[in-house]
Amino acid sequence: MFVSAEIPEDGPCCDAVKRFMVHTPCARGSPCWEGRNEGCRAGFPFAFTKETVWQNDAYPLYRRRSPEDGGRTLMLGGQRIDNSWIVQSRTIHTSS
Repeated sequence: MFVSAEIPEDGPCCDAVKRFMVHTPCARGSPCWEGRNEGCRAGFPFAFTKETVWQNDAYPLYRRRSPEDGGRTLMLGGQRIDNSWIVQSRTIHTSS
């Protein structure tokens, strides 16, 4: 099991990420901005990171590759979504 903050290859995992793990682009007036003057309460969009960075006394910065560095994109509701909008999730990999 590992934590991912990227759009996976096409298939069931990609379908699940697309359906449940995308923080759609938000702006002032969105629920996640409630009571704030600047920025999304959840921190989206996150900066692109080529590799996961472990920090002392802070959450890790999960790998979120940009499209230029091999990160995937998808279309959702007419908007192009990249890894900066993906909610991190735990994934179980199995081999058959």
